[in-house]
Amino acid sequence: MTEWPRYYDSPESDFRKRFALYEQLGVDTIRVETGWLGHPSLVRALKDTSFRLKLILYVLGAPQGYRDRHPDELMLDERGERGRHVGPWCREFAETTLGAGRAQMLKLQAAGLADRVDEVVADLGPAAEAIYPANWTLNRSGEQAYWCYSERAQASFREAMAAKYHDVCSASEVWGVSGEKRFAGWSDVVIPMPQTDWAKGAFWDDMLTWYRDSKRRMIRHRIAQTQALASEFLGPHVKCIVYLPGHAYSQADWDAAVREASGPVSIRLMMDNDWLMQEAIERGCVLQYTGVEYDTEVREIVGKLKEMGSDAYAHMWGENAGIERCGRAPQWLAQVITGCGLRGVDFTWSNWLFEDNGTTPSGTYAEFAHAVRMIRHFYDAGEELAPQPGAHGRAEALAGLI
Repeated sequence: MTEWPRYYDSPESDFRKRFALYEQLGVDTIRVETGWLGHPSLVRALKDTSFRLKLILYVLGAPQGYRDRHPDELMLDERGERGRHVGPWCREFAETTLGAGRAQMLKLQAAGLADRVDEVVADLGPAAEAIYPANWTLNRSGEQAYWCYSERAQASFREAMAAKYHDVCSASEVWGVSGEKRFAGWSDVVIPMPQTDWAKGAFWDDMLTWYRDSKRRMIRHRIAQTQALASEFLGPHVKCIVYLPGHAYSQADWDAAVREASGPVSIRLMMDNDWLMQEAIERGCVLQYTGVEYDTEVREIVGKLKEMGSDAYAHMWGENAGIERCGRAPQWLAQVITGCGLRGVDFTWSNWLFEDNGTTPSGTYAEFAHAVRMIRHFYDAGEELAPQPGAHGRAEALAGLI
């Protein structure tokens, strides 16, 4: 169960009521977000339960001190807007993220809850997902952006291209840039706006490869750093969780992006799930898919893991998107979990189970209770238990009919 962050200011009595109900439901683990340790009522109530904890160790939000030292260094998109995260090209990346992680671990120890943590979510991007900043994390609408327009990013791209082509004339020839558009030197090379005519083709392929590999290097670093912090503060048994976000990009998505010097959402956010799965498995991480309501995608992920010769799907958490149409269909989520043989559901958010007062069970509470029975029965008896008649199902979860 992922406790709704807006509940964090609840009175202690409300936490105790909700926690008692979670125990009755059969919930065994609570996932907590950054900032929870600053709420004494939540900490005290948790300490009086037997719940295990799943900790999201957010560290990529750029602290004010970093912003003050490097005001122009945060990621910049083609609209000229800056993100809130320390990105792949930022200076002091390792020091900033390590400091943030250590500070949270020390607070966890001081609260007396370090021994409750079994798994730590590695922060790999916005909402801890391995993506570039998405509109929904920035409270904005419109087309998703590319985030490669800061001077630090542009400099990194030029450096990568100089290493690949050595001289700018060779690069210009490969990119098909001729005449007055031909680059006189590496300092003239810049990533243009999407859909720029001369950038279509080889240039955009190089840009996307660099953009993807920049993210990959950051992910490797973040996984290693998270594992080191978990081992130091929590013990060697604690596992690192890697989120698989959204819908993975396909080769067709990539090819289309190269042709148009643009790209669909999966490319712009760089949903690099196939590589991410392999990397997580090799590093001994646990997977969590953050859109378990999409059964087709879940089945593709499970199929790919089996092709890799891995049983990581059996240890993988399924998390629903934290929006109402998905949160109101817990029995559908349970069907996907049991149908695909996943470990269990990380239900997001807890507020769907309660009325506005935060403690009175809602109609979804009863549906969730049966969803838990479906999952438990599957693993206890080896057979799937049918959802209740009239329960919200796939159509509601996916089409937003609630």
